[in-house]
Amino acid sequence: MTHSLLLTATLLLHITIAEAQVEKIFFQTYNIGDGTRRITIQSNDAVELRSWNGAQMMIETTSRLEGGNMDLLGILIKDGRYNFDFEHSGEDIVLHARLSVRPKIKHLDQVCRETVKVLIYVPADFVILNQNELIRRDLLATKNE
Repeated sequence: MTHSLLLTATLLLHITIAEAQVEKIFFQTYNIGDGTRRITIQSNDAVELRSWNGAQMMIETTSRLEGGNMDLLGILIKDGRYNFDFEHSGEDIVLHARLSVRPKIKHLDQVCRETVKVLIYVPADFVILNQNELIRRDLLATKNE
């Protein structure tokens, strides 16, 4: 009997913890254009860059909220908390996080723990120089000649 009660209590605790952690993956795309030569990325989150055969830049953001619920996370996403803005400057694009510092999130009188991962897919005709700078492949070849 005690074993069953302990097992039930442990199971309920795990269910409660699982409900307190929500996660959502969402995407943002941007047409780069043939005239773009350099892309600079400005983000406070960890960013992983991957080359792909697409013509657009695609940003895959995974947001996890511990201590919140899916409705709260949905509101944060809809309000653009995790969005990036693109600014053109001649042949360059600056991609920057809309919020440089995100305010803390409180839900039911407790501060939620927020984890954000950003994966950016860049067209294959760009070379990844480092975690925040990309250059068009043909421009790099011209510089090396």
